[in-house]
Amino acid sequence: MVRRSAAVIVAATIAALSATWAGTATAASGRGAAVGSSFAPISGSFWTLSCGSPGNCSAGGSYVVQGAKSDAFVVNEKNGTWGTGRDVVPLGRLNFIQSLSCASAGNCSAGGYYLAGSSREPFVVNEKNGTWGKAGAIAGFGVMNYIQALSCGSAGNCVAAGYYSTSSTAEPFVVNEKNGIWGKAEQIPVFGTLDTGRNGGIQTISCPSAGNCSAGGSYLSRDISEAFVVSEKKGVWAKAEEVPAFSTLNTRGPGMVQTISCASAGNCSAGGYYQNSSGKQAFVVNEKNGVWAKAEAVPGFATLNIDGYGGVQSLSCASPANCSAGGNYKDHSRKYQVFVVNEKNGDWGTAEEIPGFKTLNVGGAGNVESLSCGSAGNCTAGGQYYDDNNDGQAYLVNETNGTWGTAEEVPGFASLNVGAVGYLMSVSCRSTGNCSAGGRYVDAAGHTQPFVINETKGAWGRAEEIPGFTSG
Repeated sequence: MVRRSAAVIVAATIAALSATWAGTATAASGRGAAVGSSFAPISGSFWTLSCGSPGNCSAGGSYVVQGAKSDAFVVNEKNGTWGTGRDVVPLGRLNFIQSLSCASAGNCSAGGYYLAGSSREPFVVNEKNGTWGKAGAIAGFGVMNYIQALSCGSAGNCVAAGYYSTSSTAEPFVVNEKNGIWGKAEQIPVFGTLDTGRNGGIQTISCPSAGNCSAGGSYLSRDISEAFVVSEKKGVWAKAEEVPAFSTLNTRGPGMVQTISCASAGNCSAGGYYQNSSGKQAFVVNEKNGVWAKAEAVPGFATLNIDGYGGVQSLSCASPANCSAGGNYKDHSRKYQVFVVNEKNGDWGTAEEIPGFKTLNVGGAGNVESLSCGSAGNCTAGGQYYDDNNDGQAYLVNETNGTWGTAEEVPGFASLNVGAVGYLMSVSCRSTGNCSAGGRYVDAAGHTQPFVINETKGAWGRAEEIPGFTSG
């Protein structure tokens, strides 16, 4: 039986529902209401974080109020201090922020979805000079629509991407923002030529400058999920293409691009997974001057991945051809461990287990949820591990001058995570040793809560609850 990607599974589950492609977007300054000032959550889930400059970041997610109604929230950090969470005034009954990107301090955009009747519809919301504006609905493409990724090349110039589903198909879409105004949604050119199974979507996008982006995800061909990339140049989207030589690796399926990072226009790297006779494996692929090279298996990964289940989960490029990536693998004892691998001057090194991680991960369920590089060879990664009580915990690990240090529990996390179900979800580094990260934990009352933590000049502070959220 062929296994499919997460995006494809979700799309297939909702394929029995029906709707029609609408193809237009409401500007973020249009329908909807401004980010509110009243905020009384019972619990919240952190999803995404981005920093415009060191100590100036924004984060977003969802929270629950009385009656189990879910709404979206945003929160800003200014000069190293996190403010109070603010409600993104809802467009529908359930509202979630899934992706957020900051081009500069106080200038960010976020995207997610809301529930309108029985349909899920995407929305976007902009921050300008530190003030969040109105949430704007993007006209529905199908009955289930997801913004999976969003990236800003410069302030007010961003792209949101994801997929939509109709009664019989799941297809990717992109929506461009230009000078602060969101335009029309559009389908990827000739995507259907690749996607003969009509079941695909964009998982990740990176825009190094305004109008110049690269994205990737999966499509269905011959009942096998394959990986694709697609690029935008000077505001015009090119044709989607299969990752070169990917089908040579992906003999059993499924496969997909899970993460992409562009250091400059036309110079990117991407990673994800494929499947062969030995199981689910990790791959990387490089783009140079606008041309994608052949996909390659991550060197040394098979030696770690004894039980055959892993892949690249996050990747970051500080400069062209100088990137770092991380993900998970399944070792000989069938435990999920984490690895990192570095690219230097265009050549990928050998995958290595993150030092000290196995000591933390006694429960054996680890991942790299996010990785970000402040400069070449100076990065931070983080995610989740399970301790000797089989409790979910959050960790961080730093790379300095090309060498990865020892993984450590997020400082101060244990005192927050009384409910013992937590992990780090997102990290953003704008310069060497200056990063911010966030995730979620469960408090003493059993409520999920978001947390943030800052690194300044290479020293991590302590995890703190986002102001405005209540514990206990």
